[in-house]
Amino acid sequence: MGNKSSTPLSALFPPAAASAPAPAPALIVPQLNSAQQCAVRKVELHQIDADLQRKQNDVDTCDPQAAQARKTASAIKENQNFVDKNRKELAQATTEYNRQVKIAKQISEATEPLDEYMATLKQELAHLNKENEQLERKERANRRRFLDNDPQAGVGGAPGVRTQDDKVMLAFWICYGAALIAGMILITKMFEAQIGGTKEKILVSLGVIGAAYGLAYSIIVFYA
Repeated sequence: MGNKSSTPLSALFPPAAASAPAPAPALIVPQLNSAQQCAVRKVELHQIDADLQRKQNDVDTCDPQAAQARKTASAIKENQNFVDKNRKELAQATTEYNRQVKIAKQISEATEPLDEYMATLKQELAHLNKENEQLERKERANRRRFLDNDPQAGVGGAPGVRTQDDKVMLAFWICYGAALIAGMILITKMFEAQIGGTKEKILVSLGVIGAAYGLAYSIIVFYA
Protein backbone atom coordinates (compact mmCIF):
# COMPACT_ATOMS: atom_id res chain seq x y z
CA MET A 1 0.00 0.00 0.00
CA GLY A 2 3.06 2.14 0.40
CA ASN A 3 3.61 2.21 -3.37
CA LYS A 4 0.12 3.59 -4.14
CA SER A 5 -0.08 7.29 -4.26
CA SER A 6 -2.73 8.62 -1.99
CA THR A 7 -5.46 10.86 -3.46
CA PRO A 8 -5.59 14.18 -1.76
CA LEU A 9 -8.72 14.99 0.12
CA SER A 10 -9.16 18.15 -1.90
CA ALA A 11 -9.60 16.06 -5.05
CA LEU A 12 -12.11 13.85 -3.42
CA PHE A 13 -14.05 16.70 -1.91
CA PRO A 14 -13.78 19.73 -4.21
CA PRO A 15 -14.38 23.09 -2.47
CA ALA A 16 -17.86 24.49 -2.64
CA ALA A 17 -18.41 27.05 -5.37
CA ALA A 18 -18.14 30.63 -4.27
CA SER A 19 -21.56 32.10 -3.78
CA ALA A 20 -22.58 34.88 -6.35
CA PRO A 21 -22.79 38.43 -4.97
CA ALA A 22 -26.29 39.60 -4.13
CA PRO A 23 -27.77 42.01 -6.72
CA ALA A 24 -27.93 45.69 -5.72
CA PRO A 25 -31.39 46.92 -4.87
CA ALA A 26 -33.16 48.77 -7.72
CA LEU A 27 -33.21 52.60 -7.47
CA ILE A 28 -36.75 53.76 -6.97
CA VAL A 29 -37.34 57.09 -8.74
CA PRO A 30 -40.27 58.98 -7.26
CA GLN A 31 -42.92 60.15 -9.69
CA LEU A 32 -42.99 63.94 -10.19
CA ASN A 33 -46.14 65.91 -10.67
CA SER A 34 -46.54 68.40 -13.51
CA ALA A 35 -45.40 71.42 -11.47
CA GLN A 36 -42.23 69.64 -10.34
CA GLN A 37 -41.51 68.45 -13.89
CA CYS A 38 -41.93 72.04 -15.15
CA ALA A 39 -39.49 73.27 -12.48
CA VAL A 40 -36.94 70.63 -13.48
CA ARG A 41 -37.22 71.61 -17.15
CA LYS A 42 -36.73 75.27 -16.28
CA VAL A 43 -33.55 74.39 -14.41
CA GLU A 44 -32.35 72.32 -17.37
CA LEU A 45 -33.16 75.17 -19.79
CA HIS A 46 -31.30 77.63 -17.62
CA GLN A 47 -28.28 75.32 -17.55
CA ILE A 48 -28.41 74.92 -21.33
CA ASP A 49 -28.60 78.71 -21.78
CA ALA A 50 -25.62 79.14 -19.45
CA ASP A 51 -23.62 76.51 -21.36
CA LEU A 52 -24.57 78.13 -24.68
CA GLN A 53 -23.46 81.55 -23.43
CA ARG A 54 -20.13 80.14 -22.25
CA LYS A 55 -19.57 78.48 -25.61
CA GLN A 56 -20.49 81.70 -27.40
CA ASN A 57 -18.01 83.63 -25.25
CA ASP A 58 -15.33 81.07 -26.08
CA VAL A 59 -16.06 81.42 -29.80
CA ASP A 60 -16.08 85.22 -29.56
CA THR A 61 -12.74 85.14 -27.78
CA CYS A 62 -11.08 82.98 -30.43
CA ASP A 63 -12.78 84.79 -33.39
CA PRO A 64 -13.39 88.45 -32.46
CA GLN A 65 -14.21 89.48 -36.03
CA ALA A 66 -17.10 87.02 -36.20
CA ALA A 67 -18.25 88.20 -32.78
CA GLN A 68 -18.26 91.82 -33.95
CA ALA A 69 -20.12 90.88 -37.12
CA ARG A 70 -22.72 88.96 -35.08
CA LYS A 71 -23.21 91.89 -32.68
CA THR A 72 -23.52 94.30 -35.61
CA ALA A 73 -26.10 92.09 -37.31
CA SER A 74 -28.04 91.79 -34.04
CA ALA A 75 -28.02 95.58 -33.55
CA ILE A 76 -29.16 96.12 -37.14
CA LYS A 77 -31.99 93.63 -36.65
CA GLU A 78 -33.11 95.26 -33.42
CA ASN A 79 -33.01 98.69 -35.05
CA GLN A 80 -35.02 97.41 -38.02
CA ASN A 81 -37.58 95.84 -35.69
CA PHE A 82 -37.86 99.14 -33.81
CA VAL A 83 -38.33 101.06 -37.06
CA ASP A 84 -40.92 98.57 -38.33
CA LYS A 85 -42.82 98.74 -35.05
CA ASN A 86 -42.86 102.55 -35.01
CA ARG A 87 -43.80 102.69 -38.67
CA LYS A 88 -46.73 100.36 -38.00
CA GLU A 89 -47.85 102.42 -35.00
CA LEU A 90 -47.53 105.61 -37.07
CA ALA A 91 -49.65 104.10 -39.83
CA GLN A 92 -52.31 103.09 -37.32
CA ALA A 93 -52.27 106.54 -35.72
CA THR A 94 -52.55 108.19 -39.15
CA THR A 95 -55.50 105.98 -40.05
CA GLU A 96 -57.25 106.79 -36.76
CA TYR A 97 -56.56 110.51 -37.24
CA ASN A 98 -58.03 110.46 -40.74
CA ARG A 99 -61.08 108.62 -39.41
CA GLN A 100 -61.59 111.19 -36.65
CA VAL A 101 -61.19 114.03 -39.15
CA LYS A 102 -63.80 112.44 -41.41
CA ILE A 103 -66.23 112.06 -38.49
CA ALA A 104 -65.64 115.66 -37.42
CA LYS A 105 -66.27 116.85 -40.97
CA GLN A 106 -69.52 114.89 -41.16
CA ILE A 107 -70.66 116.33 -37.82
CA SER A 108 -69.75 119.83 -38.97
CA GLU A 109 -71.74 119.41 -42.18
CA ALA A 110 -74.69 117.96 -40.25
CA THR A 111 -74.73 120.81 -37.72
CA GLU A 112 -74.26 123.60 -40.25
CA PRO A 113 -78.05 124.24 -40.60
CA LEU A 114 -78.33 124.27 -36.81
CA ASP A 115 -75.52 126.82 -36.63
CA GLU A 116 -77.34 129.05 -39.12
CA TYR A 117 -80.58 128.66 -37.15
CA MET A 118 -78.78 129.49 -33.92
CA ALA A 119 -77.27 132.58 -35.54
CA THR A 120 -80.75 133.69 -36.65
CA LEU A 121 -82.13 133.12 -33.16
CA LYS A 122 -79.29 135.13 -31.66
CA GLN A 123 -80.03 138.01 -34.04
CA GLU A 124 -83.74 137.89 -33.16
CA LEU A 125 -82.90 137.74 -29.45
CA ALA A 126 -80.62 140.75 -29.77
CA HIS A 127 -83.39 142.61 -31.64
CA LEU A 128 -85.96 141.73 -28.95
CA ASN A 129 -83.58 142.78 -26.20
CA LYS A 130 -83.08 146.11 -27.94
CA GLU A 131 -86.84 146.61 -28.29
CA ASN A 132 -87.30 145.65 -24.65
CA GLU A 133 -84.76 148.26 -23.59
CA GLN A 134 -86.54 150.87 -25.68
CA LEU A 135 -89.90 149.95 -24.15
CA GLU A 136 -88.42 150.13 -20.66
CA ARG A 137 -87.05 153.61 -21.43
CA LYS A 138 -90.46 154.71 -22.71
CA GLU A 139 -92.15 153.21 -19.67
CA ARG A 140 -89.83 155.05 -17.30
CA ALA A 141 -90.32 158.28 -19.25
CA ASN A 142 -94.11 157.92 -19.16
CA ARG A 143 -94.00 157.12 -15.46
CA ARG A 144 -91.92 160.21 -14.78
CA ARG A 145 -94.27 162.29 -16.93
CA PHE A 146 -97.29 160.87 -15.11
CA LEU A 147 -95.76 161.55 -11.71
CA ASP A 148 -94.71 165.05 -12.76
CA ASN A 149 -98.34 165.84 -13.63
CA ASP A 150 -99.30 165.30 -9.95
CA PRO A 151 -101.91 162.52 -10.37
CA GLN A 152 -103.05 162.96 -6.76
CA ALA A 153 -104.28 166.49 -7.38
CA GLY A 154 -107.98 167.11 -8.05
CA VAL A 155 -109.30 166.99 -11.58
CA GLY A 156 -111.40 169.89 -12.72
CA GLY A 157 -114.73 169.58 -14.46
CA ALA A 158 -118.35 168.83 -13.73
CA PRO A 159 -119.06 166.42 -10.86
CA GLY A 160 -118.90 162.82 -12.09
CA VAL A 161 -117.29 163.85 -15.41
CA ARG A 162 -113.76 164.77 -14.41
CA THR A 163 -111.70 162.04 -16.02
CA GLN A 164 -111.50 160.79 -19.55
CA ASP A 165 -113.12 157.52 -18.49
CA ASP A 166 -116.02 159.43 -16.97
CA LYS A 167 -116.54 161.27 -20.24
CA VAL A 168 -116.46 158.03 -22.21
CA MET A 169 -119.01 156.40 -19.87
CA LEU A 170 -121.29 159.46 -20.05
CA ALA A 171 -121.24 159.36 -23.83
CA PHE A 172 -121.94 155.60 -23.74
CA TRP A 173 -124.96 155.98 -21.43
CA ILE A 174 -126.39 158.81 -23.55
CA CYS A 175 -126.01 156.86 -26.78
CA TYR A 176 -127.26 153.68 -25.13
CA GLY A 177 -130.35 155.46 -23.76
CA ALA A 178 -131.09 157.12 -27.10
CA ALA A 179 -130.85 153.77 -28.86
CA LEU A 180 -133.18 152.18 -26.30
CA ILE A 181 -135.75 154.98 -26.58
CA ALA A 182 -135.70 154.80 -30.37
CA GLY A 183 -136.04 151.04 -30.23
CA MET A 184 -138.96 151.20 -27.80
CA ILE A 185 -140.77 153.82 -29.93
CA LEU A 186 -140.41 151.54 -32.93
CA ILE A 187 -141.57 148.47 -31.00
CA THR A 188 -144.61 150.25 -29.48
CA LYS A 189 -145.61 151.46 -32.92
CA MET A 190 -145.37 147.93 -34.33
CA PHE A 191 -147.24 146.30 -31.44
CA GLU A 192 -149.56 149.21 -30.55
CA ALA A 193 -152.66 147.08 -30.63
CA GLN A 194 -151.24 144.45 -28.28
CA ILE A 195 -149.71 146.94 -25.80
CA GLY A 196 -152.64 149.32 -25.39
CA GLY A 197 -152.86 153.02 -24.75
CA THR A 198 -150.27 155.67 -24.03
CA LYS A 199 -150.00 154.83 -20.35
CA GLU A 200 -149.29 151.19 -21.05
CA LYS A 201 -146.73 152.16 -23.69
CA ILE A 202 -144.92 154.41 -21.23
CA LEU A 203 -144.88 151.75 -18.50
CA VAL A 204 -143.61 149.06 -20.87
CA SER A 205 -140.94 151.40 -22.29
CA LEU A 206 -139.72 152.44 -18.84
CA GLY A 207 -139.57 148.82 -17.69
CA VAL A 208 -137.61 147.69 -20.73
CA ILE A 209 -135.24 150.67 -20.57
CA GLY A 210 -134.62 150.14 -16.84
CA ALA A 211 -133.91 146.42 -17.37
CA ALA A 212 -131.55 147.21 -20.26
CA TYR A 213 -129.68 149.80 -18.15
CA GLY A 214 -129.40 147.35 -15.23
CA LEU A 215 -128.07 144.61 -17.52
CA ALA A 216 -125.50 146.95 -19.10
CA TYR A 217 -124.36 148.23 -15.70
CA SER A 218 -123.95 144.67 -14.38
CA ILE A 219 -121.88 143.67 -17.39
CA ILE A 220 -119.63 146.74 -17.00
CA VAL A 221 -119.13 146.22 -13.27
CA PHE A 222 -118.43 142.48 -13.30
CA TYR A 223 -116.78 141.87 -16.70
CA ALA A 224 -115.30 145.15 -17.94
